[in-house]
Amino acid sequence: MIKKTDTMTRDAYLDLLARQEGEKKRKRRTEHTESDLQRQCVSWFRMQYPTDALMLFAVPNGGGRSVVEAGILKAEGVTAGVADLLLLEARGGWGCLAIEMKTKKKGSKQRPSQKAWQEAAERAGNRYEVVRSFEEFRSIAADYMNLPAGIGRRVVLKGADAVCFTSDWRKTPPEKKGRYNVKLEYDTYEADWDGARWMDTTTGFPLCGVVGWRKIDTN
Repeated sequence: MIKKTDTMTRDAYLDLLARQEGEKKRKRRTEHTESDLQRQCVSWFRMQYPTDALMLFAVPNGGGRSVVEAGILKAEGVTAGVADLLLLEARGGWGCLAIEMKTKKKGSKQRPSQKAWQEAAERAGNRYEVVRSFEEFRSIAADYMNLPAGIGRRVVLKGADAVCFTSDWRKTPPEKKGRYNVKLEYDTYEADWDGARWMDTTTGFPLCGVVGWRKIDTN
């Protein structure tokens, strides 16, 4: 808090107070930039897709909490790193769309816990995006909602092949385009590799979370 000194004129003192208040307001605006962006995005989506409005919701992981309250919430299932917004719509082979809100300001980047959650979400077959502007959100949301509804085919196998890798399973992407057997956790598919992503041969949807592949046995 600025204090008036004996040598300071009244006008100079008032000018310093005004500048201090302006600095506080700028700081508050910076702190709420992500919040403002998120509210704008949610408002647009719910007006644009009214029948799907309830499927887009926030995950309130932020905010100050006491140690006791934080412990209770953690026991209830609150998880560090979860994306800011979840869109529970299965589209284009993905289970849902997870969106992490950031800004274009320097230092606005994912924390380690957020990167870890992104990795887990994508491995489970979900799409994850980091959004830094309203235009970016609108483009991503429209692109996702225009994809065909539904998720990729899953065939659960039993036996040793469904539990562990054998020596002929590989993890690095194939050098050649073509059709292969691919493994997602405990599920196995036939999929086409187009040089950039795996596509389910039955549905034509992209397969997310592929952890290994091998040549199709033609015998």
